[in-house]
Amino acid sequence: IILGASTALTGIDTKLLDSLTGLKGYNLAIDDTGLPNNYLMLQHFLNTDHQTKKVILVPTLSSLKETRGTLGDNDYRFLMYNKRDYTYNYYDVLEDGERFPVLSSTKYLPFLGISYYNVELFFPSLVSALKPKKHNRFDEVGDYTYPNRKFKSSKEFETKKIDFKNDYFQRIVATCQSNGIELLVYFPPIYNTEIYWESSTLEILNLTNSLKETKYFYDEIHVNELGKIEATKKITEKFNSYD
Repeated sequence: IILGASTALTGIDTKLLDSLTGLKGYNLAIDDTGLPNNYLMLQHFLNTDHQTKKVILVPTLSSLKETRGTLGDNDYRFLMYNKRDYTYNYYDVLEDGERFPVLSSTKYLPFLGISYYNVELFFPSLVSALKPKKHNRFDEVGDYTYPNRKFKSSKEFETKKIDFKNDYFQRIVATCQSNGIELLVYFPPIYNTEIYWESSTLEILNLTNSLKETKYFYDEIHVNELGKIEATKKITEKFNSYD
């Protein structure tokens, strides 16, 4: 399974990866989220009796810099599971100190979350009722693709230092270890950028500076369809090197 935000949702061709490696994968990334949501998704996956041998985690650089977890814009998408302990506890902890803790309070006031997130939930529910198989920005394996377009940028080359001190990142690592899951931390291509870290015992695939031409990018942090294919081929090489 693939965990992450928009760079994970749009950055890996799961079907191509499966065909080149013999794996059977699914992309569980949600745009506009961070490491806390990635951890919640992993918990949800395991608590619904699913299993996986491998996790590809695609953390955003900004989320790794955070030392305290924060709610993401799309965390409300787990509201339907708010009576489950792992979801309620997630909302309760991250809304601590909020004047109006909508998400955690919805466990006891079911219509609160629906009313508060009315625009986000009401119209998609109508579409879902009319077209049950319609997906929101993803295909049958969870992928979404940005189209090829002329991307222009004057950005100068830069390097960024990364650390892995985010608490929810450590929780993801610990959960994978306790469940015997192989974890690959993947940093996808970023235009004119390369990341580095001082030391790590993690299995990391750093492709931040692997695609240098603008033709591979939709914007500075997202690859387009062409870049997605090239990046996936490089991920395949990493997986095949394990054999």
